Order: sequence, then structure tokens, then C-alpha cells
Amino acid sequence: MISSPTAQPRGVSQRTEILAQAVIFGLAAILLFWGLTEKYLWQDEAATAVLAVRMLKFGHPMAYDGKNLLTIDMQDEDEDAELSKRTKDPQAAIDYYVEQGNFKKDTTWKWQPWGLFAIAAASIKLLGQTTLAARLPFALAGLATVPLLFYLVRKQFGGFQAAALAAVLLLCNSYWILHARQCRYYSVSSLFLVLTLIAFARWQWGGRSAAAFLVTAWCWFQVDYGTVLPVVGCCF
Repeated sequence: MISSPTAQPRGVSQRTEILAQAVIFGLAAILLFWGLTEKYLWQDEAATAVLAVRMLKFGHPMAYDGKNLLTIDMQDEDEDAELSKRTKDPQAAIDYYVEQGNFKKDTTWKWQPWGLFAIAAASIKLLGQTTLAARLPFALAGLATVPLLFYLVRKQFGGFQAAALAAVLLLCNSYWILHARQCRYYSVSSLFLVLTLIAFARWQWGGRSAAAFLVTAWCWFQVDYGTVLPVVGCCF
């Protein structure tokens, strides 16, 4: 359970804190945005961007647009004859992957929640169908996660050193940096994780009602329903 914030320890000047925060957040910006468009969208990123474009066109993410079919990246162990049937007949392929649970009968995508595609679609609508447009909102979400994590730890433990250490450790996690730069749900899920914990902590401290906690958890569910439920369960 999240406890009430403790008193702030002395010993670090305000100027030092501001400088340290500027360095941490500047480093975060460099790591998240440097060379953001140098590489093409890889497989899962490309699928996210394509589904976002189709969401703009059809109103919802469609696995099949009449020409190309998107499916989950899983090893298919069927024999060559069965594979050949699906590659020659679009309806046979659609029926097969509907049965596998990749999407609905009308090929509406259901493997991930649609919030992920809505975010990418909004960026692509504003900036065009580019690598930058696909990745930018997710990199921004990753960038926002860093100061919010700093804020959460600072409020919870009352110490600048603990907050700075938490932010630095996050930036030292190369896997997090790699994933936060992608056109995928990873950074947005991180962002809503921190926002949900902040909302829960403020609720427990008595400063806010449960509404903010419920809203942030709901928004988190819209981009990644695989992680929000266990975390919310742990909060209680």
C-alpha cells in the first residue's frame, strides 16, 4: 500500500535540484529522440501504423483492406498445401485467422485495444504517413514518463536523491529506451502506469477522490489491457 509522503529532507539546494532535473530530462530527450527516424518501422511497429491508417479510413482498425491482410506474428506449422490455399484465396485466409482469434468476422482487429491505434492515427493525421508521425507520440509519452516518475517518487519518499535515482535508473534501462521509441503501446503503458500510481497515492493521502484513479486506469486499459489489471489488483 502507498503510504503518505514523508517530510522533505534538507541538504540539497534548490539550484542543484533544478540543474540535476534539467540534466536528467535533457538526457531523456536525447535518448528518446536522437535518430528517431533513422530506421524504418519494424514488423510490429509497421502493423500498428498500418492499422492506424486503416482506422482513419474505415473508422476502426481493419486487418484486411481488400488487398493486404495483417495477422498475428506466430509460427504457422501447417503443411505447404494448406498454406498455399490461404495465400491463393483471401476468404480462406480470413476464415482461418478469424477462427484463430486474430480479428472479428468483418476483419476488425481485436488483438490489442484500439487506444494504441487511435494515438498513432491522430499523429499520422496531423503529420502525414511518415516514420516520425508514427513514432513521435510514443516517444513523447516516454519523455513524459520520466518527470512523472520523478514526481511520484519525490512525493512518496520526500527525497530528491530517491527521485533522481529512480529517473536515472529508468534511463539506464536500455530495453525501456528501445521500446519507448517504438510505434507500440510500451511507452504509453509506462506513462499510464505512473499516472495511475500517482492518482492512487493522492487518493490514499486524502487529497483527491477515486475518480482520477479510475480515469487513469481506464485510459491505461484502452492501450494495454494485459498489465493494468494485475497492477490495480496489487494497489488494493
